[in-house]
Amino acid sequence: MTEAEWHSSTEFKYLLAFAVCRVADPKYTLPVVPLSDRKLRLLLVGCCRLKWELFENPTLREAVEMAERFSDGNAVETDLESFRQMKRGQFPNTYTRSTPEGMEEYTSEEVDEWLVDAVRLLSNPTSDLLLYLGGLGGPGPDPSWPPEFQNRAASQIVWYLTTARYRQIMAASGERPGTISEFRKLEEGPYVHLLRCIAGNPFRPVAFDPNWRTETVVSLASAIYAERAFDRLPILADALEEAGCDHADILSHCRGPGPHARGCWVVDLVLGKE
Repeated sequence: MTEAEWHSSTEFKYLLAFAVCRVADPKYTLPVVPLSDRKLRLLLVGCCRLKWELFENPTLREAVEMAERFSDGNAVETDLESFRQMKRGQFPNTYTRSTPEGMEEYTSEEVDEWLVDAVRLLSNPTSDLLLYLGGLGGPGPDPSWPPEFQNRAASQIVWYLTTARYRQIMAASGERPGTISEFRKLEEGPYVHLLRCIAGNPFRPVAFDPNWRTETVVSLASAIYAERAFDRLPILADALEEAGCDHADILSHCRGPGPHARGCWVVDLVLGKE
């Protein structure tokens, strides 16, 4: 992959496979700083939060939140075990749709099945997420592999979430929103942007000047992280400028449209997280 491809590609799977790669291979260009275990799991969590309205069931939300706590060292791997054992159809979600008679509630087993798949994925050990993506030198997911191996690849998260959304639209309207492959391509954009938000530019890691970590800057970044208040990133950009930061990538990222999530490369730099 080239730096230009990193900025222009719209394929989540392709970008993620590069971002996590940790094994030297003469055939490939490696990222200068691969995505850390923490950032990889926070990326999966952030993908789920992009479609948070689908996660009506509190147990499914709890699974996502537990994975987030695990990423930051506030849970242990055994806390994820029960979520890895979830069964399809075990946690039905209730949705609302409009009918000629008014609003009515409905459940969709197909939506729930894909959400359970997403939750089981982000509850997997990091070694599995990396190995089956190719990040530990494995070949990455292959159609000939048994499903239990294919489904451990971290990039499957977008497949699961876009399919859940597709099925929800079908259940609510009774109509297909185009073909599912077309729908996935249309839906993939925010996930790609989120990946870049967390990974930054793997070709050009930013050296953060400690002098920029003023009390105001650190306080703002801490609040943004704790409260997921990413609408305050432009304020953080202003504070960084006042502290002497003139790095165009940092300032433009804070003032960009997002989406953003925990693991955002700028907030992590300010807080010293990897």
